[in-house]
Amino acid sequence: QAILSAAAGSIGGAIIRQQTEVALQASELQFRAIFEYSSIGIGLTDLTGKQIDGNPALCHMLGYSREELLTMHFSEYTHPDDIATDVELFQSLVRGQRDRYEMEKQYLRKDGNGVWGRLSLSLVRDSAARPQFVIALVEDITAHKQAENHLRDSKEAAEAGSRAKSEFLATMSHELRTPLNAIIGYSEMLQEDAIDCGYEDTIPDLQKIQSAGKHLLGLINDILDLSKIEAGKMDLFLE
Repeated sequence: QAILSAAAGSIGGAIIRQQTEVALQASELQFRAIFEYSSIGIGLTDLTGKQIDGNPALCHMLGYSREELLTMHFSEYTHPDDIATDVELFQSLVRGQRDRYEMEKQYLRKDGNGVWGRLSLSLVRDSAARPQFVIALVEDITAHKQAENHLRDSKEAAEAGSRAKSEFLATMSHELRTPLNAIIGYSEMLQEDAIDCGYEDTIPDLQKIQSAGKHLLGLINDILDLSKIEAGKMDLFLE
């Protein structure tokens, strides 16, 4: 009976091991399928940052073959502007100060062109919680960054145009208001002289000149106020 129990236990253990191996193989096949066919770049590095593997999407993004990537450290295809930050975060990950981090960074392709990526890096540990390797997910966001930069440039150009328009209107209003004020002032003075000299019949014409001048001055002031509102420089006073 003891022999039978031992045999049954041995068979049961073998079945469990076989089932575990089958499950592991299935899990590995699933991961390999995700790794190979993902549209997002996936890279594996050791704890020093040297490339262990890279999927086709990452190779396409960087312009390197898989064989070439396996000879490189991640800093070799990172833009100089982002190396210091990326290395510092990577080292904090390896030291166990964090389990993952994300950042937007610039990469350098093999052909020398730049490409933007959204990087998500995670530390992989074994069953004893010992660090084993680092997995990186990289999404190509170059088109998004280009659109963002174009929008920013367009906004800056529009703001520059608005400032130029405001400055032009301010200058023109000053150039126009000076002679208009003179015309209005002289028309008032001529009306007084007309009364003193007995030329009352000219007063209606002088009043028309004065009225037209004041109307035109009011229009110029309104245009200037609108330009100030557009530029955000209008001061409001509550009484």
